[in-house]
Amino acid sequence: MIIRKPTKGWTHGKFYEKEFLDHYNINYDNINYNEDINLSTKIGCIITINDISSSVMEDPVYVWAR
Repeated sequence: MIIRKPTKGWTHGKFYEKEFLDHYNINYDNINYNEDINLSTKIGCIITINDISSSVMEDPVYVWAR
């Protein structure tokens, strides 16, 4: 898992390796709202339980603008 800047558990601003998501069968549930919080909670639990480390990227790889 690679994190651009650590933020409060939100999904946005983070990259996850597909192998990590596939290995732990992580995906969005079929819900209409708060799906990012749901996904972040799943990922956070798996990282905590399995003591998985992450890396922080110093340079941006994309820019998001509203």
